[in-house]
Amino acid sequence: LYEYPQLKLIFVIGFLGGFTTFSSYILDLFTFIQNQQWVSAIWYFLVSNGLGVLFFILGYYSLKFLK
Repeated sequence: LYEYPQLKLIFVIGFLGGFTTFSSYILDLFTFIQNQQWVSAIWYFLVSNGLGVLFFILGYYSLKFLK
C-alpha cells in the first residue's frame, strides 16, 4: 500500500468516507425512529435507498452508452 499512494488515497477517501456517509444516514434514520416520527423514517428510508438504486442504474447505463 505504501508503494502505491493512489491506492492509499482511494482507500482513505473512498472506503472510509463511505463509512461516515453511511453512519450519518443511519443516525438520521435512528433519530426519526427514536422520536417516533414513523412516516418521516419510512419516507427517508425509501427515498434514500430508492434514489441510490436509481442513480446507480443511471450511472451504469451511462457508462455503457459512452463506451
